[in-house]
Amino acid sequence: MRFAHVREHHAPAGAPWRLAAAPAGGETGWIDLEVARRRAVAADRNLAHDRVLFRQPITTLDDHLARGLRVEALAELVDGFVPHEDDDAVLAAADLAFGPPILRPPSLRDFYAFEGHVRTMWERRGGEVPDAWYRLPIFYFSNVSEIRGPDDPVWAPAASTELDYELEVAALIDTPVADLPANRGEEAIGGYTIFNDWSARDL
Repeated sequence: MRFAHVREHHAPAGAPWRLAAAPAGGETGWIDLEVARRRAVAADRNLAHDRVLFRQPITTLDDHLARGLRVEALAELVDGFVPHEDDDAVLAAADLAFGPPILRPPSLRDFYAFEGHVRTMWERRGGEVPDAWYRLPIFYFSNVSEIRGPDDPVWAPAASTELDYELEVAALIDTPVADLPANRGEEAIGGYTIFNDWSARDL
């Protein structure tokens, strides 16, 4: 299942994002999760009293995580959703603009490289990957205020003529963790997304 912040292409500037979901294989139609929540509560009023997920409006993934909920909890809204004929809760992908998967992450860590890439670089130098690379993965903190959606423009710094991209995979940590062993890392990951790390090579 995929989750995304969406709004209509014709929406006015500054229009709020809506959190939507597309079941596996159904990426042409996205379900408005707030509409799905309201329908579920209308069918069973006890949900709003008994379940945190149903108690407040579904706005953004940022807000959902701030309430202490995990990404996987949103799947319940989709699993119980039955679309009506010509349902305005089902949004056509062709009519939508897509935003970042999380609008303002509290932290963004970009790691140096994946193991295969590091190994290749060291082999070209006639060496081996240092043990320290495994003990202390190298990363830097990136700028959380410069997150863009898939169709948003990316502005090159005025002094740069060598803006380059680095296609990467990002993992969203959706629960507080500290010192988690590597073999339990998946327990803290709420999902994955494509991440394009733009770099000004000449600055």
